[in-house]
Amino acid sequence: MRSRLRSVIVTTAGRLRTPWRLFLTAGLVLLVNLAVGVGAVFAGVSLDPTTATGLDLAVALVALGVSGIAVAATTLFATRYIDHRRIGDIGVRFDEGWRFDFVVGAAIGAGLVGAVYLLGIAVGVYQPSIDPTAPSGVPLVGWLVLLVALMVVIGVYEELLVRGYILTNLAEGFTFAVGRRGAVVVAILSSSAVFGVVHGVNPNTTPFAVATITLAGILFGLAYAYTETLALPAGIHVTWNLTHVLLGLPVSGLDLGIQLVDTSVSGPVLVHGGSFGPEGGVLGTAAALLGCVVVVAYGRLTGRSFSENVAIPALRKER
Repeated sequence: MRSRLRSVIVTTAGRLRTPWRLFLTAGLVLLVNLAVGVGAVFAGVSLDPTTATGLDLAVALVALGVSGIAVAATTLFATRYIDHRRIGDIGVRFDEGWRFDFVVGAAIGAGLVGAVYLLGIAVGVYQPSIDPTAPSGVPLVGWLVLLVALMVVIGVYEELLVRGYILTNLAEGFTFAVGRRGAVVVAILSSSAVFGVVHGVNPNTTPFAVATITLAGILFGLAYAYTETLALPAGIHVTWNLTHVLLGLPVSGLDLGIQLVDTSVSGPVLVHGGSFGPEGGVLGTAAALLGCVVVVAYGRLTGRSFSENVAIPALRKER
């Protein structure tokens, strides 16, 4: 009886099985977020950038960055001490090609948002004007530096947690049922669904927006599966968010008021996404779909293919 119970909890190699690893890590992440939230309350700091203004907004953005760094550190801790993996096993690899992948990813992210922005202008839903503005209390250059730093933190920690940790663990866990290749596909779809649902708590969210964020998750998942590193999806994620903000558009329902371009929006909400931003409309969906095609093309152009290695258990990977 005891051995049967043990087999439900741990593998023959002595590692916790996938559901338990995910459960423990989710608990750790929640505790870290709770600790940051409680600390912010005692410090009198708001973690909601939609309600803060001026210097309070700057402090809120810094606090959000600290929270993201804490989650990233927790993910790395869980990788080593709960999963018993190297960080390279979840896509954190600083080999000779990671810089190139990150830069290409950054170009893809900015290019996708820029392309649908131009499409929005062409169909008449966007009316842009050059108008660099930001909240008072900090010079524009300071706001831009803070914004870029925050977008980097968000892009990296979300990819580390969702693609690096969750997707990798799900791929390993589903292997017994559908084989490695099928497991990676299921892991991309299921981790992307989690990604979409989590963003469903953002302001101004709609079911369409959740669906588009889920599709964007598939884009990031494909970038991970084709390169086996987080450099490409992190690069895409960082500039995807950053370009929205700089063009004066909400990103995932958040409007920070820091922009280089002022964009007036009109026409059908189904097209431009309304207060959620392009991700809440057809334009965002088009960007995510196009991104999936571009990522697959980039992978093949660089001699890579959809990899099953993401699903290999840690203790069976070559060291």
